[in-house]
Amino acid sequence: MGTAYRVFSAGLIFFSMILTGSRTGLLAAVISLVLILCLEYQVFAKIRIGWYFYVTMTVAVLFLTIGVFFLYQWKQDSVNGRLLVWKVSAEMIKDKPVFGFGHKGFQANYMDYQSRYFERNPQSKLGQLADNVKHPFNEFIKITVDYGIVGLLSILLLLIFIFLKLYNKVHSLKPVLLGSYISFIILCCFSYPLQYVSVWILLGYFILSLFCEQLPDKRLSPLIYFPIMAGCLWLFAFFFKRMNHEMEWKNIAVKSLQGQTRQMLRNYGELYQDMKWNEYFLYNYGAELHFAGQYRQSMAVFHECQKKYNDYDLQMLLADNHYHLGDTVKALQIYQYAGNMIPCRFLPLYHRMEIYKENRNTSKAMEMAQKIVQKPIKMRSATVNFIIEKARNYLNEQEIK
Repeated sequence: MGTAYRVFSAGLIFFSMILTGSRTGLLAAVISLVLILCLEYQVFAKIRIGWYFYVTMTVAVLFLTIGVFFLYQWKQDSVNGRLLVWKVSAEMIKDKPVFGFGHKGFQANYMDYQSRYFERNPQSKLGQLADNVKHPFNEFIKITVDYGIVGLLSILLLLIFIFLKLYNKVHSLKPVLLGSYISFIILCCFSYPLQYVSVWILLGYFILSLFCEQLPDKRLSPLIYFPIMAGCLWLFAFFFKRMNHEMEWKNIAVKSLQGQTRQMLRNYGELYQDMKWNEYFLYNYGAELHFAGQYRQSMAVFHECQKKYNDYDLQMLLADNHYHLGDTVKALQIYQYAGNMIPCRFLPLYHRMEIYKENRNTSKAMEMAQKIVQKPIKMRSATVNFIIEKARNYLNEQEIK
């Protein structure tokens, strides 16, 4: 009954992973399962250097190669998109290799580098795969971008220490712990597991399992007990206050979406001092100010947001702020910059065409219209169709003249 239940559970898990389309999860699950079985049946201890060892290793490498090739073919564009992100991230690491860009440095600076990449490579086919990027789909790359080689080495030493402690530990669940740990490492290489609270709980369990046998049986002394309790109470108060602020933000944002934007701006302003650490609040606040026509205030909030977070949408709103304030030169520069961030988008070209038309710069307006008409369509929508139609009509009007 126990064996049948385990087989059924494992099969259900793998079937669920296939349905979700998670290639990284599937790869991690297969490798961790093989490792657990090898440890459970002491396969590694039985292997000796010889023909059997070489045959086993050859078969393992062959299956791994076939598996990786199959996963690549499964979602080829997705893989190429990640390779683009890693390529651009390498440029960031090259510029600040030792200590990196600092906390949240990746999401504050990555899109700048992606814009420069496509500015240098305007004909790149990867432009069709580009999008807003908040994470490099690799925790080690993110750590290196944020904290440099120093941060990466520190994390690698910690991971090696945990692995060795787990490997040398005598524990009934040792194969499962090691398999889960290796699964976590694989997920770190191709995804962003550290963005999930459940993964942090799992890591806490790993670390606790290393030292649980060393915890004292006797009661803690007051010198240790009271500082721990005080720290827990402080953390509870801190997160409770933060939770209240975020709930208040949610209520304000919902009312704003319901058409009460101008009435909610005062509430946004009052919440600003407590929430300015949150880049998403700053973006939301800046967008609401823009919607309300308070363009200078919106620009100030967006510039503060850029220190922590920057993307295509923020730059488009910044450009529109400059346009409404009469600075069309700066607006054109930012629209071009945003267009380089995500080359497959049509709106930057459209806004540039409209500004050139307003300024009666016919040659530039026609150049933008021609680019719009010739631009490959990644995903057709009503907006894209409208933009292409407007560009065609403008070109036809100029031909008649």
